[in-house]
Amino acid sequence: MIDRVVLIIPARVGSTRLPGKSMMKLAGEPLVGRLLERVKRCKKIDQIVLAIPNNQENRCLQNLAEQYNVNFFLGSENNLVNRYYEAAKTFKADIIVRLPADNPVPEPNEIDKIIDFHCFSIL
Repeated sequence: MIDRVVLIIPARVGSTRLPGKSMMKLAGEPLVGRLLERVKRCKKIDQIVLAIPNNQENRCLQNLAEQYNVNFFLGSENNLVNRYYEAAKTFKADIIVRLPADNPVPEPNEIDKIIDFHCFSIL
């Protein structure tokens, strides 16, 4: 039986193609804030974690996680795989749902369907 489904969203302010993208306004709120609003509607997720680099530049994302009442994990800026791994360990994930922070309109019902499909296919 699967105990914990954790949605991990990697985000950082230091994008090279569009710096500050994560905090840019989308309908009056930061892009990542809009994303968090949507994924909080998922019914099959036990925990949402914003995985952000542990540096001063990204403290605004930590504040955003707190504002939206979701967990955050501070990890490596340059090693995304390690940041995921450590976040998953910290929040005791049995299943990890990965969602990039630059996708502002994920469909919560579709995420739930994918989780159901995965859980039933591994039984």
